Amino acid sequence: MARAGQSDHLRRQGELLTANLSLFGNGPLRVDRVRAVDYYDPDMAEVEVEVDPSMSASANAQALFARYARAQRAIEAVAANTRATEGDIAYLESVAALIDMADDIEHLESVQEELEALGYTGSGRFAQKAGQRSARGRRADAHMPTKYTARSGHEIYVGRNNLQNDHLTLKLARGQDLWFHAKDVHGSHVVLRRRSGEEVPEATMRAAALLAAYYSRARMSSNVAVDCTEAKNVRKPRGARPGMVIYDRHRTIWITPSREEIAEAFGLNGAALDRTHD
Repeated sequence: MARAGQSDHLRRQGELLTANLSLFGNGPLRVDRVRAVDYYDPDMAEVEVEVDPSMSASANAQALFARYARAQRAIEAVAANTRATEGDIAYLESVAALIDMADDIEHLESVQEELEALGYTGSGRFAQKAGQRSARGRRADAHMPTKYTARSGHEIYVGRNNLQNDHLTLKLARGQDLWFHAKDVHGSHVVLRRRSGEEVPEATMRAAALLAAYYSRARMSSNVAVDCTEAKNVRKPRGARPGMVIYDRHRTIWITPSREEIAEAFGLNGAALDRTHD
């Protein structure tokens, strides 16, 4: 804000000189300050304007406008860098959430692969420049989400890292599929497959919401709000980081997540739940 005020001051000084050119003539001003009528002031008071004595009033005005333009570019560059940094922070917070939610080494490896693919590690940057995969190599299923089958027979998919979330929501999901996400917290994208116009049983809806709540930062909370909408209502803003989307036309399901509830909802025992990575 201070820089913006300083740049506006430069512009205003240039405009004051321009509005008062008839007072100064065409030659060098030969002083370092001049008085000009402030036409922004209702009383039209005179104000002092700092100038270069070796230049004319017109040249001084152009110099002030040039300084204003440079200041504006600097402000815009700082704002862009700030937005980029804020985006990085939000993205890395989502990665931290994924690490917190990791149930096994495979999940942690998928998060590491994501960071490498996006250049957040040394091997990732090298791989990007060389146009090659990282030295460890990427699994063939790196972008494939985890699949669950509800008791009703509906397939439900869960993204376990941000690249999987993007792939699931933007590539695999069909417009009529149902999309779930824990409200206002970092977490997995969840997609419930359905036929166009199909009424999904409420128990299956709650099973999908249960997964969205469990695979989120709200995992340890009770009565978690999970938003649900058709996949066609989910979109990614231009330039958004992986996993970041916006959506509308949603309903909210309240649910308390736990492994036991997931096992019950999908008819799994503990070992089977751990193996659900189709």
